Amino acid sequence: DAKANQMSSVKIMAKDLVRIRKQNTKFLNLTAQLRAISLQMTTVQSINTMSESIKKVSKAMTKLNAQIKLPELHKAINNFVKENEKMEMKQEVMEDAMEDVFDDVEDEDEEEKIVNQVLDELQISLDQQLVDAPGQKNSGGKVENKDRELEARMGNL
Repeated sequence: DAKANQMSSVKIMAKDLVRIRKQNTKFLNLTAQLRAISLQMTTVQSINTMSESIKKVSKAMTKLNAQIKLPELHKAINNFVKENEKMEMKQEVMEDAMEDVFDDVEDEDEEEKIVNQVLDELQISLDQQLVDAPGQKNSGGKVENKDRELEARMGNL
């Protein structure tokens, strides 16, 4: 009897264990389904929020389009383009003028450098040439005598 009694207790406990495991599995399935439903609700809420935002943006765009007068905007853009082209032309003229001025200065500097190089190659300094230039030195009485002779001849004419 005792063994039979224990056997029936073991069967009841086994049935309870199987029932508990099934309930645990059902509970896990239910939890997963609730999470899926929660995710779907969050998605629906996001879609609703986006829909409301799109409606507001649409209203704002409608108001903006009503305020924009296309012919006036076109006219303003054309005026801007025309004035911008004028400004660019004036800027080009100014740049060309500035380049001409600075090119002349650069050319003069370059010319002076070349002259100095040539003089350095010939070992002649500009100062030395000025001293040797005619009419710069006074050779004393000879020059004065020649001047007097020329004056006397002029006077005789």
